[in-house]
Amino acid sequence: MCAALCAALLAVPAAAAPVTVAGVGTLHRADRLTLADRTVLTQTTLTHGAAGRQEERYIEWGPGSAVTAMTAGGDTLYGGALTLNDVSRRLTARGVEPVAVLNADVFSAETGLPAGLLITEGVLRATDGGRTAVGFPRAGGAFLFKSPVYVNLTARVGSNDRTITIDDVNRPRTQDRLALYTPDFAATTRTDTAGVHVVLAVTGDLTVGGTLTGTVKEVLSGTAPAALRAGEMVLSADNRGPLLRLEGLAPGMAVGLTVRCADTRLLSCDYAVGANQRLLTNGQAASGLEAGAAPRTAVGLKADGTCVFYTVDGRQEGYSLGLSLTELAGRLLSLGCVDAVNLDGGGSTILGARYPGQSELTVTGRPSDGAQRRVADFIVLANQTPVQGLAERVFVYPNGAALLQNARLAFEGYATDGNYHPAPAPAFTWWSDNNAVGTLDAGGTFTAHAPGEASVAATAGGVSGGAVVRVVDTLDSLALLNEQTGQTVTALAVMPGETVRLTAVGLVDTLPVVSQDNCFVWDAVGHVGAVDA
Repeated sequence: MCAALCAALLAVPAAAAPVTVAGVGTLHRADRLTLADRTVLTQTTLTHGAAGRQEERYIEWGPGSAVTAMTAGGDTLYGGALTLNDVSRRLTARGVEPVAVLNADVFSAETGLPAGLLITEGVLRATDGGRTAVGFPRAGGAFLFKSPVYVNLTARVGSNDRTITIDDVNRPRTQDRLALYTPDFAATTRTDTAGVHVVLAVTGDLTVGGTLTGTVKEVLSGTAPAALRAGEMVLSADNRGPLLRLEGLAPGMAVGLTVRCADTRLLSCDYAVGANQRLLTNGQAASGLEAGAAPRTAVGLKADGTCVFYTVDGRQEGYSLGLSLTELAGRLLSLGCVDAVNLDGGGSTILGARYPGQSELTVTGRPSDGAQRRVADFIVLANQTPVQGLAERVFVYPNGAALLQNARLAFEGYATDGNYHPAPAPAFTWWSDNNAVGTLDAGGTFTAHAPGEASVAATAGGVSGGAVVRVVDTLDSLALLNEQTGQTVTALAVMPGETVRLTAVGLVDTLPVVSQDNCFVWDAVGHVGAVDA
């Protein structure tokens, strides 16, 4: 049994001509949407010259934006990994309105611990182990750096003042390194080898550039982990070298903990997060990057201070294959970045955006795992401007859709105030500027009549917004899908009396075209069965 498109079709292009991007490939679409002040989402479909078909999603966050950048994650570092939806709900419950959220640092799948630096709300949560990181100054923007953040403990032992260097904060204890644990790590230090724990009663947090004071509460030894309680921190060592640093510390002794950073720009940051490989430095791509295509997440910086938060889907044949790190560096260079760093990728790659007027984040791509992965931490762009309440902007979705002749598509209108916060709106009045191409009914449903392009718009309370729609009557390819399984059908084996529902999916310039069954003439050739409209 087969189904065929029997109408004679004219060769009319579905959309504007593809654009060639020098040194990259062919750009089939680039849909831009302003999410908030100087914060723009671009969604592209690209045929990369070397890496094949790609689906990209990236945010450009301009200098001086009222949108702020932060990092977010779980309640604890160990075992605290969250999905994007989890972190979005947590932020919303705190009164933070996320505009965009993307995965950040590489992390341990076993423990959930991030590999690099983590600073949130001005507090050092984990040290970096010498890895590259991204800092977000309070004044806006971002910078990339590779510079240690470390903690020193001062104490008076006898008549002498001592300074003890602490190697790691909230990292698994290892030989020859002295670790400091805070309640941000877990319920305990999770150590299971012989060692010493010095429990400190403290007042305050490990603020970057700050000093907190406390006293030695107790000194424990053995293989059991130490509890991590509110108002306490634990120094922990498991072999001779670090143990020498702890000699002389005794209950009741006053101590001070000072957080220092070699890169003084961190003093202006409330948030910083670890990163992976450096991709671009002063407009030059790094050499020796590992090969292999994969989904990627990256942060790039333009010369004017604009930040690019970039994702590309991958490992999905026919949809998006992903990029190598060298190809990723080249793509960020083509977007105008001069400095860039790779973040976690693979199944972790995800970007959620809150479309203006909507209350929930939308995942803009397709995670390669088929579902949202739990990750250690996220970069968040938040709209913390005042809510004004009155509708000043209208947005119409979807934008840039292509429809097959005779197809129908329901558009939706949303209103925001002047700061892009959702706002109530009266009933929309819908109209199209080209009724020959297609017409809109009172509810915003567009019916495609003839090839061409039209603008559709919604008006409410004197405020309007619109979208572009394209109508085509030819396809580059056509496939049949089994509606129940979603799988492409090239042959069917059915029992007498059995019914199978099919749907047709067409592409123009690699992009899907909106259609319904009535857009096609269906025919079953042969006498084994029949296909209806």
